[in-house]
Amino acid sequence: DRGVAVVEDMLCPFIAKLDRVVEQAAKDGFDIAIVGKKGNHHCNVAEDMARQHGQRCYVIEGADDLDAVPRDGRRVALVGQVTGNTMTFDAVIERVERDKLPMRIYRTMCGDSRTRQEDAVALARNSDVVVLVNDGGGASDSVYEVCSRANPRIHKVGGKADLRREWFDGTSSACVVGGILVPKWTIEEVAQGIRDLTA
Repeated sequence: DRGVAVVEDMLCPFIAKLDRVVEQAAKDGFDIAIVGKKGNHHCNVAEDMARQHGQRCYVIEGADDLDAVPRDGRRVALVGQVTGNTMTFDAVIERVERDKLPMRIYRTMCGDSRTRQEDAVALARNSDVVVLVNDGGGASDSVYEVCSRANPRIHKVGGKADLRREWFDGTSSACVVGGILVPKWTIEEVAQGIRDLTA
């Protein structure tokens, strides 16, 4: 309306794929089961799309939530929140395959999120303390969840100003990890902040 041309669509290709898969599956008569967190934007969009096409949508926060999906003969498409917890997604798929649940599986999670979570877990296992730089989104929440399984000494920060000296008492190593939207310079700034606190 303002005469401004859209130069480029910057929508994440993984989000675009998730939306496309959910919409097509719902159009084709599938209910949707999305592995993610209730209230997450991707889950909300999936619920809206399913509803628009007269289908049901179930948010699966853990493998046990599969029990809430009725076994009434309706077809179900299983997808994952793009930046969701990859360990949870894998556990859900394992349960679907083990119990031979009639679900069509679509792997819609971001490849960068999977790599980031795997790398973060490896760092967490080999560090006394984990500092997570929070980007305020689902990606950071997922990194926090997988790291806390590997190391309970984990702290969320928005930046170096949130660091506390006592977190590092009796420790000899710390790692700094971040969500997908955290720039490298912020990670480096927090790491330097830890060095300064513990010098």
